[in-house]
Amino acid sequence: MATHNKTQGFNVPHDYFDKLASRINSNVFMANLEAENINSGYITPHLYFDNLAIKLSQVAISNNTSHKKAKITPLYALKYAAAACILLITTFAIYLNSSYPSKTQNLLTNISNEEIELYLQNETNTADMPLIIENVENTFLPVNQSISNQDLNEYLNESI
Repeated sequence: MATHNKTQGFNVPHDYFDKLASRINSNVFMANLEAENINSGYITPHLYFDNLAIKLSQVAISNNTSHKKAKITPLYALKYAAAACILLITTFAIYLNSSYPSKTQNLLTNISNEEIELYLQNETNTADMPLIIENVENTFLPVNQSISNQDLNEYLNESI
């Protein structure tokens, strides 16, 4: 025997002994179920389908007699309600629009003239010049017209 090679005889799958108890319990449970020979568990009463049509018609008749009628609102009232909603929404929109000054006007009042000039110098290009000239021309008086000193002082003291 000393010359006999020792080799492993059997290999056991991984987790074989960890899952052995649950496999045995499930096999025992299945064997008990087969032994009891459980039927479907539900048996229809005698003549159930023969009397089914009669029972359904009785239920339908009883439901129809106790049914409440729904009250339908006349359509002419709906027209006036829709018109009132539109009027209310329009009035509210006009109120909001007139009560608050525009956001751009509020934003521009906080910017100094120097900042606007600096922005125009840095961000404008030749494509913007016709638009700028068109809007600036309306603010200057014609060259040929004489301007009094008092008018000139008032114009210069105006806030933009």
